[in-house]
Amino acid sequence: DALAHYLPRPWLDYAEGATALRVAFDVGRDGGPSDIHATGDLAGMALNLPTPMAKTAETPAPLDITIAGDGSRVDVAYDERLDIGVRLAGGRPTRVQARLNDPGLTPPDTNGVWIGGRADTVDGLGWFYLVRNLLTAAEEEATSTDDEATELAFIGGDLRAGELRVDNRYYENVHVRTRPMSDAPGWRVDLDGPDTRGQFTWTQPAGGRVAIDGDLARLAIHTRPPEPDDDHGDGQTPSPVIWPEVDPRELPGLRVDVASLWVDDTDFGRASLSAATRADGWQLERLALDDGALTGWATGRWTRADGRTRASAETRFEGHGLPGLFGTLGYPPTVRAERARVHAQLEIAPNPNGLDLRALDGGVNLALDNGTLLSVDPGAARVLGLVNLYVLPRRLQLDFRDVVDQGLAFDSIRAHFDIDDGNAYGDGVRIETPSSRIDIEGRIGLAARDYDERVTIVPKVGSGVAIASTVFGGPIVGAAVLAVQELLKQPIQKFSSIGYTLKGSWDDPQIAEPSAEQ
Repeated sequence: DALAHYLPRPWLDYAEGATALRVAFDVGRDGGPSDIHATGDLAGMALNLPTPMAKTAETPAPLDITIAGDGSRVDVAYDERLDIGVRLAGGRPTRVQARLNDPGLTPPDTNGVWIGGRADTVDGLGWFYLVRNLLTAAEEEATSTDDEATELAFIGGDLRAGELRVDNRYYENVHVRTRPMSDAPGWRVDLDGPDTRGQFTWTQPAGGRVAIDGDLARLAIHTRPPEPDDDHGDGQTPSPVIWPEVDPRELPGLRVDVASLWVDDTDFGRASLSAATRADGWQLERLALDDGALTGWATGRWTRADGRTRASAETRFEGHGLPGLFGTLGYPPTVRAERARVHAQLEIAPNPNGLDLRALDGGVNLALDNGTLLSVDPGAARVLGLVNLYVLPRRLQLDFRDVVDQGLAFDSIRAHFDIDDGNAYGDGVRIETPSSRIDIEGRIGLAARDYDERVTIVPKVGSGVAIASTVFGGPIVGAAVLAVQELLKQPIQKFSSIGYTLKGSWDDPQIAEPSAEQ
Protein backbone atom coordinates (compact mmCIF):
# COMPACT_ATOMS: atom_id res chain seq x y z
CA ASP A 1 0.00 0.00 0.00
CA ALA A 2 2.86 2.37 0.72
CA LEU A 3 4.36 1.78 -2.73
CA ALA A 4 0.96 2.15 -4.35
CA HIS A 5 0.95 5.83 -3.37
CA TYR A 6 3.77 6.47 -5.83
CA LEU A 7 2.59 4.39 -8.78
CA PRO A 8 -0.13 5.31 -11.30
CA ARG A 9 -3.38 3.61 -10.29
CA PRO A 10 -4.08 1.92 -13.67
CA TRP A 11 -0.79 0.01 -13.50
CA LEU A 12 -1.74 -1.35 -10.08
CA ASP A 13 -5.13 -2.48 -11.39
CA TYR A 14 -3.34 -5.08 -13.53
CA ALA A 15 -1.64 -6.73 -10.53
CA GLU A 16 -3.35 -9.58 -8.66
CA GLY A 17 -2.09 -11.43 -5.60
CA ALA A 18 0.61 -10.75 -3.02
CA THR A 19 4.39 -10.94 -3.11
CA ALA A 20 7.31 -10.19 -0.83
CA LEU A 21 9.52 -7.18 -1.55
CA ARG A 22 12.85 -6.26 0.00
CA VAL A 23 12.88 -2.55 0.79
CA ALA A 24 16.05 -0.58 1.43
CA PHE A 25 16.82 3.10 1.94
CA ASP A 26 19.59 5.30 3.32
CA VAL A 27 19.29 7.66 6.24
CA GLY A 28 21.57 10.65 5.88
CA ARG A 29 23.20 12.52 8.73
CA ASP A 30 21.10 15.54 7.90
CA GLY A 31 17.86 13.51 7.98
CA GLY A 32 17.01 14.49 4.40
CA PRO A 33 14.84 12.37 2.07
CA SER A 34 16.37 9.20 0.70
CA ASP A 35 15.56 7.11 -2.36
CA ILE A 36 13.64 3.92 -1.63
CA HIS A 37 14.65 0.70 -3.41
CA ALA A 38 12.29 -2.27 -3.56
CA THR A 39 13.25 -5.59 -5.16
CA GLY A 40 11.64 -9.00 -5.47
CA ASP A 41 10.77 -11.84 -7.83
CA LEU A 42 6.97 -11.29 -7.88
CA ALA A 43 6.33 -14.90 -6.86
CA GLY A 44 2.67 -15.15 -5.88
CA MET A 45 1.59 -12.17 -7.93
CA ALA A 46 0.06 -12.26 -11.40
CA LEU A 47 0.50 -9.35 -13.79
CA ASN A 48 -2.47 -9.20 -16.13
CA LEU A 49 -0.70 -7.00 -18.61
CA PRO A 50 -0.97 -7.46 -22.37
CA THR A 51 1.51 -9.69 -24.18
CA PRO A 52 4.50 -9.67 -23.88
CA MET A 53 4.32 -8.44 -20.28
CA ALA A 54 1.84 -10.93 -18.82
CA LYS A 55 2.96 -13.13 -15.93
CA THR A 56 1.26 -15.87 -13.90
CA ALA A 57 1.46 -15.92 -10.12
CA GLU A 58 3.54 -19.13 -10.22
CA THR A 59 6.23 -17.71 -12.50
CA PRO A 60 8.99 -15.65 -10.85
CA ALA A 61 10.20 -12.49 -12.58
CA PRO A 62 12.72 -10.02 -11.13
CA LEU A 63 11.37 -6.58 -10.27
CA ASP A 64 13.33 -3.50 -9.24
CA ILE A 65 11.57 -0.30 -8.14
CA THR A 66 13.25 2.97 -7.24
CA ILE A 67 11.21 5.77 -5.67
CA ALA A 68 12.89 9.15 -5.40
CA GLY A 69 13.08 10.46 -1.88
CA ASP A 70 11.51 13.74 -2.92
CA GLY A 71 8.60 11.92 -4.61
CA SER A 72 9.44 13.28 -8.06
CA ARG A 73 9.95 10.02 -9.90
CA VAL A 74 9.42 6.26 -9.89
CA ASP A 75 11.55 3.94 -12.03
CA VAL A 76 10.57 0.31 -12.60
CA ALA A 77 12.63 -2.47 -14.21
CA TYR A 78 10.68 -5.67 -14.86
CA ASP A 79 12.31 -8.96 -15.86
CA GLU A 80 14.62 -7.31 -18.42
CA ARG A 81 11.47 -6.91 -20.54
CA LEU A 82 10.05 -3.57 -19.47
CA ASP A 83 11.45 -0.34 -18.10
CA ILE A 84 8.97 2.27 -16.90
CA GLY A 85 9.90 5.79 -15.93
CA VAL A 86 7.25 7.84 -14.15
CA ARG A 87 7.65 11.49 -13.29
CA LEU A 88 5.31 13.02 -10.72
CA ALA A 89 4.19 16.46 -9.62
CA GLY A 90 2.29 16.77 -6.39
CA GLY A 91 2.08 12.99 -6.23
CA ARG A 92 0.37 12.68 -9.64
CA PRO A 93 2.06 11.39 -12.81
CA THR A 94 3.00 13.92 -15.49
CA ARG A 95 5.18 11.65 -17.61
CA VAL A 96 5.01 7.88 -18.20
CA GLN A 97 7.60 6.31 -20.50
CA ALA A 98 7.60 2.56 -21.15
CA ARG A 99 10.40 0.78 -23.03
CA LEU A 100 10.00 -2.87 -24.05
CA ASN A 101 13.16 -4.99 -24.36
CA ASP A 102 15.22 -1.97 -25.37
CA PRO A 103 16.61 0.02 -22.41
CA GLY A 104 18.87 1.95 -24.80
CA LEU A 105 15.95 3.53 -26.65
CA THR A 106 15.69 7.26 -25.93
CA PRO A 107 12.13 8.57 -25.41
CA PRO A 108 11.23 12.19 -26.16
CA ASP A 109 11.91 14.72 -23.41
CA THR A 110 8.33 15.85 -22.87
CA ASN A 111 5.42 15.12 -20.57
CA GLY A 112 2.77 12.56 -21.48
CA VAL A 113 2.57 8.83 -22.17
CA TRP A 114 5.06 7.24 -24.55
CA ILE A 115 5.62 3.55 -25.42
CA GLY A 116 8.50 2.15 -27.46
CA GLY A 117 10.76 -0.82 -27.94
CA ARG A 118 10.58 -4.21 -29.58
CA ALA A 119 8.95 -7.57 -28.88
CA ASP A 120 8.40 -10.90 -30.58
CA THR A 121 4.65 -10.71 -29.96
CA VAL A 122 2.51 -7.72 -29.03
CA ASP A 123 -1.18 -7.72 -28.08
CA GLY A 124 -2.24 -4.64 -30.01
CA LEU A 125 -5.74 -4.35 -28.56
CA GLY A 126 -4.51 -5.01 -25.05
CA TRP A 127 -2.00 -2.18 -25.15
CA PHE A 128 -4.52 0.14 -26.76
CA TYR A 129 -6.95 -0.42 -23.90
CA LEU A 130 -4.20 -0.11 -21.28
CA VAL A 131 -3.06 3.26 -22.63
CA ARG A 132 -6.67 4.41 -22.89
CA ASN A 133 -7.33 3.42 -19.27
CA LEU A 134 -4.19 5.21 -18.13
CA LEU A 135 -5.20 8.42 -19.91
CA THR A 136 -8.80 8.21 -18.72
CA ALA A 137 -7.76 7.72 -15.09
CA ALA A 138 -5.39 10.68 -15.27
CA GLU A 139 -8.09 12.86 -16.83
CA GLU A 140 -10.60 11.88 -14.15
CA GLU A 141 -8.10 12.65 -11.41
CA ALA A 142 -7.25 15.99 -12.97
CA THR A 143 -10.93 16.86 -13.24
CA SER A 144 -11.62 15.91 -9.63
CA THR A 145 -8.77 18.15 -8.43
CA ASP A 146 -9.55 20.93 -10.94
CA ASP A 147 -5.91 20.85 -12.01
CA GLU A 148 -5.58 20.66 -15.77
CA ALA A 149 -1.81 20.70 -15.55
CA THR A 150 -1.79 17.10 -14.36
CA GLU A 151 -3.66 15.71 -17.38
CA LEU A 152 -1.71 13.05 -19.30
CA ALA A 153 -1.70 12.96 -23.08
CA PHE A 154 -0.46 10.19 -25.34
CA ILE A 155 2.54 11.73 -27.08
CA GLY A 156 3.54 8.83 -29.30
CA GLY A 157 5.52 5.66 -29.59
CA ASP A 158 8.02 3.65 -31.60
CA LEU A 159 7.36 -0.08 -31.51
CA ARG A 160 8.66 -3.03 -33.54
CA ALA A 161 6.75 -6.30 -33.27
CA GLY A 162 7.55 -9.66 -34.82
CA GLU A 163 3.81 -10.34 -34.57
CA LEU A 164 1.17 -7.72 -33.84
CA ARG A 165 -2.06 -9.42 -32.71
CA VAL A 166 -5.59 -8.04 -32.94
CA ASP A 167 -8.03 -10.70 -31.71
CA ASN A 168 -7.66 -13.71 -34.05
CA ARG A 169 -5.86 -11.58 -36.65
CA TYR A 170 -2.18 -10.74 -36.74
CA TYR A 171 0.45 -8.88 -38.77
CA GLU A 172 4.10 -9.88 -39.12
CA ASN A 173 7.23 -7.75 -38.66
CA VAL A 174 5.41 -4.49 -38.06
CA HIS A 175 7.09 -1.17 -37.28
CA VAL A 176 4.63 1.31 -35.76
CA ARG A 177 5.59 4.94 -35.15
CA THR A 178 3.16 7.37 -33.59
CA ARG A 179 3.51 11.10 -33.02
CA PRO A 180 1.19 14.05 -32.31
CA MET A 181 -0.11 16.02 -35.28
CA SER A 182 1.03 19.61 -35.53
CA ASP A 183 -2.08 21.01 -37.21
CA ALA A 184 -4.88 19.15 -35.40
CA PRO A 185 -5.62 17.53 -32.03
CA GLY A 186 -4.63 13.95 -32.71
CA TRP A 187 -1.90 11.57 -33.82
CA ARG A 188 -0.30 10.33 -37.00
CA VAL A 189 0.55 6.62 -37.19
CA ASP A 190 3.09 5.33 -39.71
CA LEU A 191 3.17 1.60 -40.50
CA ASP A 192 6.01 -0.21 -42.20
CA GLY A 193 6.73 -3.87 -42.87
CA PRO A 194 5.91 -6.69 -45.28
CA ASP A 195 2.26 -6.80 -44.14
CA THR A 196 1.49 -3.15 -43.44
CA ARG A 197 2.67 -0.10 -45.36
CA GLY A 198 1.08 3.30 -45.11
CA GLN A 199 -0.20 5.82 -42.61
CA PHE A 200 -3.35 6.97 -40.92
CA THR A 201 -4.39 9.83 -38.67
CA TRP A 202 -6.47 9.78 -35.51
CA THR A 203 -8.08 13.12 -34.69
CA GLN A 204 -10.65 14.25 -32.15
CA PRO A 205 -11.69 17.90 -31.98
CA ALA A 206 -12.79 19.29 -28.64
CA GLY A 207 -16.23 17.94 -27.87
CA GLY A 208 -16.30 15.98 -31.13
CA ARG A 209 -16.04 12.38 -32.28
CA VAL A 210 -12.89 10.53 -33.26
CA ALA A 211 -12.09 10.55 -36.98
CA ILE A 212 -9.71 8.01 -38.55
CA ASP A 213 -8.30 8.72 -42.00
CA GLY A 214 -5.96 6.15 -43.57
CA ASP A 215 -4.10 5.41 -46.78
CA LEU A 216 -2.37 2.03 -46.96
CA ALA A 217 -0.37 0.70 -49.88
CA ARG A 218 -0.65 -2.82 -48.48
CA LEU A 219 -2.54 -4.56 -45.70
CA ALA A 220 -1.98 -8.31 -45.30
CA ILE A 221 -4.12 -9.89 -42.57
CA HIS A 222 -3.23 -13.32 -41.18
CA THR A 223 -5.93 -15.20 -39.27
CA ARG A 224 -6.06 -17.95 -36.70
CA PRO A 225 -9.10 -20.11 -35.89
CA PRO A 226 -11.12 -18.44 -33.13
CA GLU A 227 -11.27 -19.95 -29.68
CA PRO A 228 -14.15 -22.38 -29.07
CA ASP A 229 -17.42 -20.75 -28.03
CA ASP A 230 -17.55 -19.90 -24.35
CA ASP A 231 -20.93 -21.58 -24.12
CA HIS A 232 -19.74 -25.03 -25.15
CA GLY A 233 -20.53 -27.49 -22.44
CA ASP A 234 -21.76 -25.15 -19.73
CA GLY A 235 -25.42 -25.06 -20.71
CA GLN A 236 -25.42 -21.29 -21.09
CA THR A 237 -27.07 -19.73 -24.13
CA PRO A 238 -25.13 -16.79 -25.60
CA SER A 239 -26.83 -13.43 -25.55
CA PRO A 240 -28.82 -12.63 -28.71
CA VAL A 241 -27.52 -9.04 -28.49
CA ILE A 242 -24.45 -8.33 -30.62
CA TRP A 243 -21.83 -5.92 -29.19
CA PRO A 244 -23.98 -4.93 -26.20
CA GLU A 245 -21.22 -2.69 -24.84
CA VAL A 246 -20.93 -0.57 -28.02
CA ASP A 247 -22.84 2.71 -28.37
CA PRO A 248 -23.11 3.78 -32.04
CA ARG A 249 -23.04 7.41 -30.92
CA GLU A 250 -19.41 6.87 -29.85
CA LEU A 251 -18.12 5.16 -33.01
CA PRO A 252 -15.56 7.08 -35.09
CA GLY A 253 -15.83 8.51 -38.54
CA LEU A 254 -13.74 6.48 -41.00
CA ARG A 255 -12.11 6.97 -44.35
CA VAL A 256 -9.66 4.21 -45.21
CA ASP A 257 -8.28 3.24 -48.61
CA VAL A 258 -6.17 0.10 -49.13
CA ALA A 259 -4.45 -0.36 -52.48
CA SER A 260 -3.71 -4.07 -51.89
CA LEU A 261 -5.68 -6.09 -49.34
CA TRP A 262 -4.76 -9.70 -48.56
CA VAL A 263 -6.31 -12.14 -46.10
CA ASP A 264 -4.01 -15.13 -45.63
CA ASP A 265 -3.43 -16.34 -49.21
CA THR A 266 -6.41 -14.54 -50.74
CA ASP A 267 -5.95 -11.34 -52.75
CA PHE A 268 -8.95 -9.04 -52.29
CA GLY A 269 -7.55 -6.28 -54.49
CA ARG A 270 -8.52 -2.70 -53.65
CA ALA A 271 -10.61 -1.90 -50.59
CA SER A 272 -12.20 1.32 -49.41
CA LEU A 273 -14.24 2.16 -46.34
CA SER A 274 -16.19 5.32 -45.64
CA ALA A 275 -18.31 5.88 -42.53
CA ALA A 276 -19.81 9.04 -41.08
CA THR A 277 -20.87 9.98 -37.58
CA ARG A 278 -24.43 11.11 -36.87
CA ALA A 279 -25.89 12.85 -33.87
CA ASP A 280 -27.88 9.70 -33.14
CA GLY A 281 -25.33 7.11 -34.25
CA TRP A 282 -23.15 5.94 -37.11
CA GLN A 283 -23.56 5.36 -40.84
CA LEU A 284 -21.55 3.04 -43.08
CA GLU A 285 -21.64 5.02 -46.29
CA ARG A 286 -19.84 2.38 -48.31
CA LEU A 287 -17.49 -0.57 -47.97
CA ALA A 288 -16.23 -1.61 -51.40
CA LEU A 289 -13.96 -4.38 -52.75
CA ASP A 290 -12.62 -4.34 -56.32
CA ASP A 291 -10.26 -6.33 -58.55
CA GLY A 292 -9.83 -9.28 -56.21
CA ALA A 293 -11.32 -12.48 -54.85
CA LEU A 294 -14.56 -10.66 -54.03
CA THR A 295 -16.11 -7.64 -55.66
CA GLY A 296 -19.05 -5.78 -54.24
CA TRP A 297 -20.21 -3.34 -51.62
CA ALA A 298 -21.97 -2.91 -48.29
CA THR A 299 -23.84 -0.02 -46.68
CA GLY A 300 -25.52 0.37 -43.32
CA ARG A 301 -26.82 2.55 -40.53
CA TRP A 302 -26.86 2.11 -36.75
CA THR A 303 -28.63 4.60 -34.50
CA ARG A 304 -29.78 4.92 -30.91
CA ALA A 305 -32.27 7.55 -29.81
CA ASP A 306 -34.82 7.79 -27.00
CA GLY A 307 -33.45 4.59 -25.51
CA ARG A 308 -34.10 2.51 -28.63
CA THR A 309 -31.74 1.04 -31.21
CA ARG A 310 -32.42 0.77 -34.92
CA ALA A 311 -30.09 -0.60 -37.61
CA SER A 312 -30.12 -1.60 -41.26
CA ALA A 313 -27.62 -3.00 -43.76
CA GLU A 314 -27.44 -4.10 -47.37
CA THR A 315 -24.61 -5.99 -49.03
CA ARG A 316 -23.88 -7.57 -52.38
CA PHE A 317 -20.68 -9.52 -53.11
CA GLU A 318 -19.53 -11.89 -55.83
CA GLY A 319 -16.36 -13.95 -56.23
CA HIS A 320 -14.40 -16.83 -54.71
CA GLY A 321 -13.10 -15.21 -51.52
CA LEU A 322 -15.69 -16.35 -48.96
CA PRO A 323 -13.16 -18.28 -46.79
CA GLY A 324 -11.06 -15.14 -46.44
CA LEU A 325 -14.13 -13.09 -45.58
CA PHE A 326 -15.17 -15.59 -42.89
CA GLY A 327 -11.65 -15.53 -41.44
CA THR A 328 -11.58 -11.74 -41.26
CA LEU A 329 -14.89 -11.74 -39.38
CA GLY A 330 -13.55 -14.28 -36.88
CA TYR A 331 -15.26 -17.41 -38.21
CA PRO A 332 -13.51 -20.55 -39.43
CA PRO A 333 -13.89 -21.01 -43.19
CA THR A 334 -16.87 -23.29 -43.72
CA VAL A 335 -17.36 -23.21 -47.47
CA ARG A 336 -15.11 -22.98 -50.51
CA ALA A 337 -16.58 -22.16 -53.91
CA GLU A 338 -15.21 -21.18 -57.30
CA ARG A 339 -17.97 -18.61 -57.50
CA ALA A 340 -20.26 -17.16 -54.86
CA ARG A 341 -22.98 -14.52 -55.02
CA VAL A 342 -24.47 -13.07 -51.85
CA HIS A 343 -27.15 -10.40 -51.54
CA ALA A 344 -28.60 -9.48 -48.16
CA GLN A 345 -30.98 -6.80 -46.91
CA LEU A 346 -31.29 -6.75 -43.13
CA GLU A 347 -32.66 -4.51 -40.43
CA ILE A 348 -32.99 -4.44 -36.67
CA ALA A 349 -36.43 -3.23 -35.63
CA PRO A 350 -36.51 -0.52 -32.93
CA ASN A 351 -35.87 -2.10 -29.54
CA PRO A 352 -34.31 -1.10 -26.20
CA ASN A 353 -31.62 -3.81 -26.12
CA GLY A 354 -29.32 -2.90 -29.01
CA LEU A 355 -28.36 -5.08 -31.96
CA ASP A 356 -30.81 -7.74 -30.83
CA LEU A 357 -31.13 -10.74 -33.14
CA ARG A 358 -34.67 -11.22 -31.85
CA ALA A 359 -35.55 -8.02 -33.73
CA LEU A 360 -33.79 -9.02 -36.96
CA ASP A 361 -35.81 -8.94 -40.19
CA GLY A 362 -34.91 -9.07 -43.87
CA GLY A 363 -33.81 -11.47 -46.57
CA VAL A 364 -30.71 -13.26 -47.87
CA ASN A 365 -30.05 -14.72 -51.32
CA LEU A 366 -27.10 -17.09 -51.74
CA ALA A 367 -25.69 -18.81 -54.82
CA LEU A 368 -22.54 -20.97 -54.73
CA ASP A 369 -21.00 -22.96 -57.57
CA ASN A 370 -18.39 -25.76 -57.67
CA GLY A 371 -17.12 -26.01 -54.13
CA THR A 372 -16.95 -27.88 -50.84
CA LEU A 373 -18.69 -27.56 -47.50
CA LEU A 374 -15.62 -27.89 -45.33
CA SER A 375 -15.51 -30.43 -42.51
CA VAL A 376 -14.67 -28.04 -39.69
CA ASP A 377 -16.58 -26.68 -36.73
CA PRO A 378 -19.70 -25.37 -38.48
CA GLY A 379 -19.35 -21.80 -37.20
CA ALA A 380 -21.00 -19.35 -39.56
CA ALA A 381 -22.48 -22.15 -41.65
CA ARG A 382 -25.01 -22.62 -38.86
CA VAL A 383 -26.53 -19.30 -39.84
CA LEU A 384 -26.97 -20.56 -43.40
CA GLY A 385 -28.58 -23.81 -42.27
CA LEU A 386 -25.75 -25.84 -43.80
CA VAL A 387 -24.58 -27.32 -40.52
CA ASN A 388 -22.97 -30.76 -40.74
CA LEU A 389 -24.41 -31.61 -44.15
CA TYR A 390 -21.15 -33.37 -44.93
CA VAL A 391 -21.72 -35.63 -41.89
CA LEU A 392 -25.40 -36.41 -42.36
CA PRO A 393 -25.03 -38.73 -45.37
CA ARG A 394 -22.56 -40.83 -43.40
CA ARG A 395 -24.86 -40.97 -40.39
CA LEU A 396 -27.65 -42.10 -42.70
CA GLN A 397 -25.30 -44.71 -44.24
CA LEU A 398 -25.67 -43.28 -47.73
CA ASP A 399 -22.70 -44.09 -49.94
CA PHE A 400 -22.13 -40.74 -51.65
CA ARG A 401 -18.97 -40.44 -53.71
CA ASP A 402 -18.82 -36.70 -53.04
CA VAL A 403 -18.51 -37.06 -49.23
CA VAL A 404 -14.77 -36.76 -48.71
CA ASP A 405 -12.52 -36.16 -45.71
CA GLN A 406 -12.44 -32.44 -46.45
CA GLY A 407 -16.23 -32.12 -46.49
CA LEU A 408 -19.12 -32.37 -48.92
CA ALA A 409 -18.37 -31.49 -52.54
CA PHE A 410 -21.16 -29.72 -54.40
CA ASP A 411 -21.93 -28.52 -57.90
CA SER A 412 -24.21 -25.73 -56.74
CA ILE A 413 -26.08 -24.30 -53.77
CA ARG A 414 -29.08 -22.03 -54.15
CA ALA A 415 -30.79 -20.57 -51.11
CA HIS A 416 -33.20 -17.82 -50.16
CA PHE A 417 -34.04 -16.98 -46.57
CA ASP A 418 -36.79 -14.73 -45.26
CA ILE A 419 -35.89 -13.46 -41.80
CA ASP A 420 -38.58 -12.50 -39.31
CA ASP A 421 -38.02 -11.74 -35.61
CA GLY A 422 -34.67 -13.50 -35.61
CA ASN A 423 -35.84 -16.63 -37.43
CA ALA A 424 -34.62 -17.46 -40.95
CA TYR A 425 -37.14 -19.38 -43.02
CA GLY A 426 -35.80 -21.23 -46.04
CA ASP A 427 -38.28 -23.00 -48.30
CA GLY A 428 -36.11 -23.33 -51.37
CA VAL A 429 -32.63 -24.32 -50.22
CA ARG A 430 -31.15 -26.77 -52.72
CA ILE A 431 -27.71 -28.38 -52.86
CA GLU A 432 -26.70 -30.26 -56.00
CA THR A 433 -23.80 -32.69 -55.55
CA PRO A 434 -22.27 -35.10 -58.07
CA SER A 435 -24.33 -37.98 -56.65
CA SER A 436 -27.33 -36.39 -54.94
CA ARG A 437 -29.72 -33.48 -54.56
CA ILE A 438 -30.37 -32.13 -51.07
CA ASP A 439 -33.43 -29.98 -50.38
CA ILE A 440 -33.87 -28.12 -47.09
CA GLU A 441 -36.91 -26.29 -45.78
CA GLY A 442 -37.87 -24.97 -42.39
CA ARG A 443 -36.67 -22.57 -39.72
CA ILE A 444 -33.26 -21.58 -38.39
CA GLY A 445 -33.36 -19.71 -35.07
CA LEU A 446 -30.67 -17.04 -35.29
CA ALA A 447 -31.55 -15.68 -31.85
CA ALA A 448 -32.56 -18.96 -30.19
CA ARG A 449 -29.71 -20.82 -31.96
CA ASP A 450 -31.84 -23.79 -32.91
CA TYR A 451 -33.24 -25.70 -35.91
CA ASP A 452 -36.60 -26.96 -37.04
CA GLU A 453 -35.93 -28.21 -40.57
CA ARG A 454 -36.77 -31.02 -42.94
CA VAL A 455 -34.03 -32.35 -45.21
CA THR A 456 -34.67 -34.48 -48.28
CA ILE A 457 -31.90 -36.35 -50.10
CA VAL A 458 -32.46 -37.59 -53.64
CA PRO A 459 -29.61 -39.84 -54.86
CA LYS A 460 -28.66 -39.58 -58.52
CA VAL A 461 -28.49 -43.35 -59.10
CA GLY A 462 -30.67 -45.15 -61.61
CA SER A 463 -30.90 -48.37 -59.64
CA GLY A 464 -31.93 -46.78 -56.35
CA VAL A 465 -29.61 -49.15 -54.47
CA ALA A 466 -28.36 -46.46 -52.07
CA ILE A 467 -31.89 -45.71 -50.87
CA ALA A 468 -32.76 -49.40 -50.70
CA SER A 469 -29.65 -50.10 -48.64
CA THR A 470 -30.59 -47.46 -46.11
CA VAL A 471 -34.31 -48.10 -45.86
CA PHE A 472 -34.17 -51.90 -45.83
CA GLY A 473 -31.31 -52.40 -43.43
CA GLY A 474 -27.90 -52.40 -45.10
CA PRO A 475 -25.78 -53.21 -48.13
CA ILE A 476 -26.65 -56.93 -48.17
CA VAL A 477 -30.35 -56.26 -48.55
CA GLY A 478 -29.54 -53.48 -50.97
CA ALA A 479 -27.52 -55.86 -53.10
CA ALA A 480 -30.42 -58.30 -53.10
CA VAL A 481 -32.78 -55.57 -54.27
CA LEU A 482 -30.32 -54.67 -57.01
CA ALA A 483 -30.13 -58.32 -58.09
CA VAL A 484 -33.91 -58.52 -58.29
CA GLN A 485 -33.92 -55.34 -60.32
CA GLU A 486 -31.45 -56.78 -62.80
CA LEU A 487 -33.54 -59.92 -63.13
CA LEU A 488 -36.65 -57.88 -63.82
CA LYS A 489 -34.73 -55.60 -66.20
CA GLN A 490 -36.49 -52.48 -64.92
CA PRO A 491 -35.35 -49.82 -62.41
CA ILE A 492 -36.86 -49.68 -58.97
CA GLN A 493 -38.36 -46.16 -58.77
CA LYS A 494 -40.51 -46.51 -55.70
CA PHE A 495 -37.86 -45.37 -53.27
CA SER A 496 -36.63 -42.22 -55.03
CA SER A 497 -35.69 -40.09 -52.00
CA ILE A 498 -35.16 -40.16 -48.26
CA GLY A 499 -36.24 -37.53 -45.75
CA TYR A 500 -35.51 -36.72 -42.12
CA THR A 501 -36.00 -33.85 -39.69
CA LEU A 502 -33.33 -31.77 -38.00
CA LYS A 503 -34.36 -30.21 -34.68
CA GLY A 504 -32.72 -28.85 -31.57
CA SER A 505 -29.85 -26.56 -30.69
CA TRP A 506 -27.02 -25.60 -33.01
CA ASP A 507 -24.54 -27.41 -30.79
CA ASP A 508 -26.50 -30.67 -30.54
CA PRO A 509 -29.11 -31.00 -33.30
CA GLN A 510 -31.22 -34.15 -33.27
CA ILE A 511 -31.75 -36.11 -36.48
CA ALA A 512 -34.97 -38.11 -36.75
CA GLU A 513 -35.05 -41.58 -38.29
CA PRO A 514 -35.04 -41.44 -42.08
CA SER A 515 -38.15 -42.32 -44.05
CA ALA A 516 -38.41 -43.43 -47.65
CA GLU A 517 -40.49 -41.29 -49.98
CA GLN A 518 -41.99 -41.69 -53.41
